[in-house]
Amino acid sequence: MLQFVNKIFLGALIVVIVVLAGTLGYFIFQNQKLVKTIQNASPATQTAKIETQANQAESPTSQTQKPLTLKEVQDQVTASLNSANYQALGTFMNASVQFILMSTECCGQITKQEALDQMSYIDGGQPFNFDQNNQLIKNVKTKNFRLANTFVGISQNGEQLAAFKFDQDNKISSIELAISHKLYDL
Repeated sequence: MLQFVNKIFLGALIVVIVVLAGTLGYFIFQNQKLVKTIQNASPATQTAKIETQANQAESPTSQTQKPLTLKEVQDQVTASLNSANYQALGTFMNASVQFILMSTECCGQITKQEALDQMSYIDGGQPFNFDQNNQLIKNVKTKNFRLANTFVGISQNGEQLAAFKFDQDNKISSIELAISHKLYDL
């Protein structure tokens, strides 16, 4: 009888070892996929940094142009969002921006291109109402300190929200997007 128990124990031990080895192999495989994804993302980040440096070395004629006022930049942001031409926003952004997708773990400080890539989060919300005197926008800004000093737009067809902060040079320094403005009604 003892030999029979030992055989069962040995069989169970072999099964446990095989399962553990399979699990370890799976995790190693997933880790390698993640490493490859990160390595593939790095050239895009490097390209964005190179593009930023190229944009900073502007021609003398563009440097002598009058800078846009905050109102002009806000009008351009409104037009870009309402046409879903998010790439146009890049002209009015810093090289990196603080970026928040409400109710997610995303994103923190990211490059301009990474921020532009995330803008699809609010697709389908066009057109957006950016009238800062709109009662709904006033309520959202009053209830949420992060949005108090931002340029807020709320979808007229859905519930999406987009909020932009500008620095002293009237460049976008922060973007916050939400799939629903109701997430701010606390």
